[in-house]
Amino acid sequence: MKGQAITILNIPIKGQAIAILNIPIKGQAITILNITMKGQAITMLNITIKGQAITMLNITIKGQAITMLNITMKGQAIAILNIPIKGQAIIILNIPIKGQAITILNITMKGQAIAILNITIKGQAIAILNIPIKGQAITILNIIIKGQAIAILNITIKGQAITMLNITMKEQTINIMMKGQSITMLSIAMKEQAINNLNIIMKGQAITMLNIKMKGHHR
Repeated sequence: MKGQAITILNIPIKGQAIAILNIPIKGQAITILNITMKGQAITMLNITIKGQAITMLNITIKGQAITMLNITMKGQAIAILNIPIKGQAIIILNIPIKGQAITILNITMKGQAIAILNITIKGQAIAILNIPIKGQAITILNIIIKGQAIAILNITIKGQAITMLNITMKEQTINIMMKGQSITMLSIAMKEQAINNLNIIMKGQAITMLNIKMKGHHR
């Protein structure tokens, strides 16, 4: 689209699969993008926004897997990005934002695994980043913030393990709660001032490596 806005884009699927869903927007805004699937799989869901904002992006999967979910924004903000998964796995979830902010990023999985979850923010802030997993494992969770701050980063794992959790920030609060077994590597690199609250609650077994590097004033 080179025009202005999509008010509602609603795609309910009760069949089998979407091979490629590609929505490039060069105009203004999407008010509601709602994709509900009760079938089996999405091979590629690619949403590129070069305009202003997405008010609500809601993707509900009750089937099996998403092979690739790629959301690229060069505009302003995403108000709500809500991805509940009750199926089995997401192979790649990649959300690069070069605009301003994400108000709420909520990913709920009751399935099994996320292979790669990569969120790159070069804008301002994430208000709430909430990822509760009741399945089994996250292979790589990579969150890189080059803007200002994360108000709340809350990761709750009730499954088994996080292979790698890599958070690169320039500001404020990190909260990680686990009821599973272990974190193989937890690496937090900060180039600004301080961590206000680093809260890690584990009821499982062990943290193999906890690595915090700060180049600012105080810890």
